[in-house]
Amino acid sequence: MRFVQQNAWAANTLKALASEWKAFRIYCSLAGITELPIENHDICFFAQWLLSSGRVKTKASLAQYVSAVRTICGMLNVRKVPTPSQYGPLDLILKGSRRLAQHKVKKSLPVSPPILKRFLLTEISPHAPFVYHQTLTIYKSLCVLYFLSMLRSSNLIAKSYKSIDLKMILCWEDIKPLNNDVNTGILLTIQKAKNNQFGERVHEIPLAAADDPLLCPVKAVFALIDIYGKHRCFGNTPVFQVPDNKGGFEPILRDKFNKWFKHRIQSMGHNPSLYTLHGFRHGGIQECLLAEGNVALCKLTSDHSSDAIMEYAFVPAERRLVISDKVNKSLAAAIACPQFA
Repeated sequence: MRFVQQNAWAANTLKALASEWKAFRIYCSLAGITELPIENHDICFFAQWLLSSGRVKTKASLAQYVSAVRTICGMLNVRKVPTPSQYGPLDLILKGSRRLAQHKVKKSLPVSPPILKRFLLTEISPHAPFVYHQTLTIYKSLCVLYFLSMLRSSNLIAKSYKSIDLKMILCWEDIKPLNNDVNTGILLTIQKAKNNQFGERVHEIPLAAADDPLLCPVKAVFALIDIYGKHRCFGNTPVFQVPDNKGGFEPILRDKFNKWFKHRIQSMGHNPSLYTLHGFRHGGIQECLLAEGNVALCKLTSDHSSDAIMEYAFVPAERRLVISDKVNKSLAAAIACPQFA
């Protein structure tokens, strides 16, 4: 029964719950609390302890720890911890922590078009082993589809060989010609995702063929087929693999691709600590918002069910200069009208 209950959460969520519950147990040991349920004021003291000990520094983290205690207490079928809205003193602690610990939210920078181009123009010595050239081509294809599809890394590459979910990660059966014409583009079908963990719907991503071969998703896919061979590109075989030491191929692991990503970012003269792989999705969504005025279509493409997409809308000032230019032209046209003379 406990196994089924644990599967109510994703693996990462369960890991976070375990860590947060461990912190609560440490607090209980220090506070002399030996049994559940706890009193309402105990959760306030727990929150205060988290802040004073430096274990958490933001309101969001504090709220997450409090929520974890409430969740576990509910799972153990004991009296639930009240929510902030149900218990005023707890609400005041959360609000007070936000005021006292003001900070800017740290976000990874987007992979901009110039950075994407630098990735795709990466070269290595012609005398390097053949598998190095194959791996580089595969990485470039991954960069193209990562950026254009706006997918999360969990839908493209695995964290470990043991954690590969063939229903979540992009496989060859999930890539089809668009309208049965590969010259038009391709259609990616995502069965499961971070915000669709139970596979209750299907997310389809159409990617049009591009005139520039460097940026064409169709050519990126065919480049992979040329490397793997058609006999390996079928069914639930992961799309993104690299040569192994046995003459075959193995799925790309996130850590290995991230190491190459950071190295290339640094070689471009950027601070690698300011970028993560999520920058591909970030950059892709920014381009989508700049190119398409209909935000609903952008949300549909990037698989956002809420206005959270606007978190990616902080386009650099130099790229928003076009707005001021349009205002100037509009203003000049309005002033030139006879009624303003």
